[in-house]
Amino acid sequence: MPYRATMARQVSTCVFDSHSGKPRG
Repeated sequence: MPYRATMARQVSTCVFDSHSGKPRG
């Protein structure tokens, strides 16, 4: 399940760090 884990991690990082280091919900 490395693919799902990577996808979830990428989404979390994208929503958290990709914006401004703040959680966008």
